Amino acid sequence: MVSRIKRLIIKFLVLALCLLVLAGCSGITDSARENLGGAYVDKEIKEEDEALLKEYSWTPLSLVNTLEKSLPEDFIHESGDFPAALYWAYNNELNKDIGLDLTPYLGEVVQINLYEIAELLPDFMEPRREYGRAVIVRYQGDIIGAWLDAGRHDAFACSLKGKQRKDITGKEWGEWVGCMIDEKDPKEKELARLSPEELINEYYQALDRGDHERVYALESRCKMRSYLFANMKDKEIYNRSFEDAYPDGFENITSAKVSNIVPLENQDELEGNDARGQKELRYRVDVDLEVKKPITYDSGPQTRFIVLVEETPETGWRVKEVGTGP
Repeated sequence: MVSRIKRLIIKFLVLALCLLVLAGCSGITDSARENLGGAYVDKEIKEEDEALLKEYSWTPLSLVNTLEKSLPEDFIHESGDFPAALYWAYNNELNKDIGLDLTPYLGEVVQINLYEIAELLPDFMEPRREYGRAVIVRYQGDIIGAWLDAGRHDAFACSLKGKQRKDITGKEWGEWVGCMIDEKDPKEKELARLSPEELINEYYQALDRGDHERVYALESRCKMRSYLFANMKDKEIYNRSFEDAYPDGFENITSAKVSNIVPLENQDELEGNDARGQKELRYRVDVDLEVKKPITYDSGPQTRFIVLVEETPETGWRVKEVGTGP
C-alpha cells in the first residue's frame, strides 16, 4: 500500500512537471496531451465507477486508461485462435458474482475504464496482491461489467466481492474450460484423434514448416492464458496478438527436427489429475532446432521436457508446457 502510493506521487509529480514545461513553451494543445504518456486519457475518475467500487470496499486511485474493445460473438474458443474469448468468458464469471452479465452484449463494442486501486488484492493473490486494478465495462454509458485484475504477466484475479472463478462456478479449470470448447468442431475432432506421441511430432513438424496457427491449435487453453498477459503493456487489459506476448517466439525458429520422444519414468504416477483437474503426461524430447538469432539458446540439438494435458476426454491431449528441465 505504502509503496503503491509512493509510486503514484512520483508519477503525478512527473506528469505535473511535464505539463508545466509544455505550458511554459507554447500552452498545452490537444496534440501535446495526446503525445504525453503515449495516449491521452481523461485522468478524472468517473463518479459511477467510483460508487460501484466503493460499494465493495475498493478505492480507485487513478484512471490508467480508457479502451474500446469488441466483445466476442460468443465465449467459445476455437483451436489456433488468439484467446480473447477466454479472457471475456473467465472474467464474466467474476462479473456474474456481482449480478452483472456480458452475455446480452456479445458482439458489441464496449468501453473499458481501467483503474489502479488503493487496496491490496485478497491473500490468495500473493505474490501479486499489490498490482490490483479495477476493470469497469460500459455499453452505451451503462455499466455492464466490473472485476479486478492483477496486471501484466497473469491478470486473472477476482470479483469485486474478492472471490475466485473456482469459488464462483464450483468448477476446476479443466471442467470449466471444457464448456468453452466446441467438441463437435472438425478441428477439435481431428486433434482428438492424435496420440500423445503423434501430437508432439505434429507440434514440431508445424514449427518446422512455419505453420504457427497449427502450433497454437496444439497448445492447451491453460497455455493460451500466458499469451493474454505475458509482457502486456501496463495500459492494456490483455495483449492484442500472440506476437505481443513473445515477440521473438516461434518466428525465431526456422527448422525443428525431432529425433527422439521418451516418456518420463513413473509415467503412471504422473498421469493422475493435476491441480486443475486434468490428466497429465510428461515426455523428454530430443529436437534439433535452427534459429534466426540466438536469444535463449543457439541452433543445434536441444532437449525439451513437454507436459501434455487432457483438456477434456472428448478433445484429447494438448501441449501445456515446454521447458528445458523436467
